Amino acid sequence: MGSLFIGVLPLLAFVIVDAFLGLKNALIVTAVFALLETIFTLYYFRDIDFISGLSLLLVFLFCYLSFRKKNDFFIKMQPVVLSILIGVILIFSYYLDRPFLLEISMKYKTLLPKQFAQMLENTLFRNLLVVSTFTLGLSHILHGGAVYWSAIRLNNWWWIATRGIGYYLFIGLGLLSARLYI
Repeated sequence: MGSLFIGVLPLLAFVIVDAFLGLKNALIVTAVFALLETIFTLYYFRDIDFISGLSLLLVFLFCYLSFRKKNDFFIKMQPVVLSILIGVILIFSYYLDRPFLLEISMKYKTLLPKQFAQMLENTLFRNLLVVSTFTLGLSHILHGGAVYWSAIRLNNWWWIATRGIGYYLFIGLGLLSARLYI
């Protein structure tokens, strides 16, 4: 359950601290939480993947921009940029005929649970991974758009809800649409 909050905690901390202590303190706490989250990831998984590293870099960059401009808009763009970038990568991998979900599953097949490795032998399941790469790419881009809209139109609490809960809703819709397509 705790892994569901990875990536959201620094931004949730931003919203809470900003509500009570102001933008400057919120940005400092956000950067510290992002760093602690990365240290936890490194400790727990013994590695920092590309997305975790990129997320940390974007948090620092957008915290800096928000601090310099004294405007919370920039930190709110971190999940927008991250979601859209992930979406573009997934869609490109699909169109390059190297669907990311299938490629990564096949690459780490020996590290996956036995049942999952057996499922990879099934053509229908491999096709689901291919289509899911595309639909999850679209859902990430749509999520980025929804987070952008909430950042400019709604308050911080709705923005973090769109970033956090909204992310899982968009992912669920992406997976459901892939399953309905197959």
